[in-house]
Amino acid sequence: MAKDDSKWTDEMLGLYVLGGLPAADCLEIQALMMNDEGFATRVLEMQALVNESALKDALRPTKHKWGDVFAAVQAMEATEAQVPPILNSLSKAADYAPWLDRLLPEIKANPDPFVCLPMASTEDTDTCLLKIIDGIPEEIHTAEIERILILEGTCEFLVGETRTSYGPGDQFTIPLHRQHQGWVTSASPCYIILQRTTNSYK
Repeated sequence: MAKDDSKWTDEMLGLYVLGGLPAADCLEIQALMMNDEGFATRVLEMQALVNESALKDALRPTKHKWGDVFAAVQAMEATEAQVPPILNSLSKAADYAPWLDRLLPEIKANPDPFVCLPMASTEDTDTCLLKIIDGIPEEIHTAEIERILILEGTCEFLVGETRTSYGPGDQFTIPLHRQHQGWVTSASPCYIILQRTTNSYK
């Protein structure tokens, strides 16, 4: 038995397996394991015991819950494999349901005044879901056009010298080289789909 083996109680070895010991202690244990086969066996047995205990006490989803988890994973994989449609004057929220069903609860739970969650990205188009409480500062795009679909709330946008009010279901496009900014006019946040495309012919 190695000289310093006796100081390592089962409790301390359990902490080692769980990652609860300082780095210096972990290095000492690893050095002992390399030089003392019996000590190494003790550590491996403790690891097996901890793993067995964790599996025994783990909460297992019911058969019904396993179905829910599997369906959610399938939905996420299907969504990631697809690309949201390009926004246009006929676009509606239902066209983006696979993404909104997953992202709207997350973005609504976020307390920040401005949140942007990516929906999908292709070589020339980025689509995201925005939550805005106050507004969008003045900006201008020289390499991409911007399309917007209002989902919830109301807002006003100043594009060039034209100021327009928008509400749920409204869709509009901000052309290249056009100065613009926006304000939320509803008491509740404004949720929008924002799509930026580098190719203006789309």
